[in-house]
Amino acid sequence: MFFSKNQICFVLIWPGLFFLLFGCSPRRDDISCEDAVPVSERNGHKVRKTLNGLFLKHEFGMSDCANATDKKELQKSKLVTSVFSEFYWKNGALISYQDVRASELKKYLDAPFIKIRIKFPLKKTSTHHPKWWHEPSIPHEIYPINLLPNYGLEQPDPRAGNGPVLSKPTIYWAVRNTRTHESGLSEITFCSLRPPSSWDGKDHSDAATHARDPVWLVKAPTYKVTIGNTCRGSISSGDGKISGTIDVPGAALLDIDKIYQAASAKLTEYIVD
Repeated sequence: MFFSKNQICFVLIWPGLFFLLFGCSPRRDDISCEDAVPVSERNGHKVRKTLNGLFLKHEFGMSDCANATDKKELQKSKLVTSVFSEFYWKNGALISYQDVRASELKKYLDAPFIKIRIKFPLKKTSTHHPKWWHEPSIPHEIYPINLLPNYGLEQPDPRAGNGPVLSKPTIYWAVRNTRTHESGLSEITFCSLRPPSSWDGKDHSDAATHARDPVWLVKAPTYKVTIGNTCRGSISSGDGKISGTIDVPGAALLDIDKIYQAASAKLTEYIVD
């Protein structure tokens, strides 16, 4: 027997060192997650079990799976470890990409494309942060986000809001009108905003681009694209059972708070008790 990348093959060795290949079969680790994770019935819904013990409605796109306990487990015992969902933002609602017929795609060409990724780890990472990370919270003049110059710091910056933003590796924003189940504080995102029109396009220093200047940041426009991660942030279900990341393109930034609210409601619908 020998192994190839995608197959297990069996060889018969004949006296006199003649080799006869008499059969190959697909390697079991090439079985897709869609086939490896069993579907069951729970409270009237078809579900798949996640690695951390939740029951996920099976229609949501699955991106990865893992063995229930160890590598000796049968493929049928695999559990969901992550999923993704894609939506169009149109007329104030999230429209699932899967629900849009090919004949209707033209209607959505100018609609912002929203992508959500959810993981189901065995151990949940706490998202509890000190309250002062959210203070001060400086409103953006155009978009429903607030600059958080203290977010992620080891101690409060005495010049927060009046000097360069010190948070690393990026600038963090609170999404207005959102609340996480765990802390009651706002969901967090980081965004790509345009430098001033006076920027020469060559000097990429913070001083030239005003990338850490709070006075500029709270009035800076973004890139009006309909796809991509102009803003990427955290998102959680209303009951706090699942959380992940969400990408919001620049063309939808005026509605980012509404998108977060709709996405949180969607995530709540993913799980069957």
